[in-house]
Amino acid sequence: MTPIQFRKEEIKGLFTYLYVEPPAYESMPGLTDGSLSYPATGLQPVDPIIYSSLFRHYLALADFCCGKMDKYVLLPPSPDTENSDILLWLGASRWRFELLSNDVDGLGADKGFVQTMNYDTANPSVVLFASNNFPDLSLLPEDLFGEASSQCSLFGLSPNRSGALLHFLQSGAVPEIQRFLLESELFFQVSIAKQLGSYNSILIKSPFDIDRDLAAFHSILDPDN
Repeated sequence: MTPIQFRKEEIKGLFTYLYVEPPAYESMPGLTDGSLSYPATGLQPVDPIIYSSLFRHYLALADFCCGKMDKYVLLPPSPDTENSDILLWLGASRWRFELLSNDVDGLGADKGFVQTMNYDTANPSVVLFASNNFPDLSLLPEDLFGEASSQCSLFGLSPNRSGALLHFLQSGAVPEIQRFLLESELFFQVSIAKQLGSYNSILIKSPFDIDRDLAAFHSILDPDN
């Protein structure tokens, strides 16, 4: 797979890496039958085999960069996540991260954390889970991650930081990732297009330069195995 070329910025000690790829789905092999267009938009959907492979590749990149750090993910709750043997439910989140990558809202527009529609600890709309392996998330039903694109927020943190992360995500004030991440920790926002008009995107936030890790990942012959 072609190496991902990130646009890197450093602002106030926080490195931000952004990649936005117009989906190479204009060719017919990447598209499903036009009769399967999404009713709400009329846009043609992408072949699930195509976006599932890309989704796993992006997850593998995050997993590689996080190494042996403790791994966490923000996802909507469902029977599939509640009963999953690859996720551990930690608690409700008041916030979700928004990265907009489509023809309407912009290409890789970083909106940061925004409030969830329903913050109810008994019936939350977004939940923090612990995960042992990010690529395993691709085994969950794809509709769990969104309609127009598959999205998830990933954290790679130092040991014993789950309580601090949950407090961060339940705060009444807008969470600021640059104030939360410690020196060796990472945040990823992944978005994979599932219909034309959306774009494949990955956003990384890090207190340290990870150019070497990104290059090392792409030197692996088959990182998805």
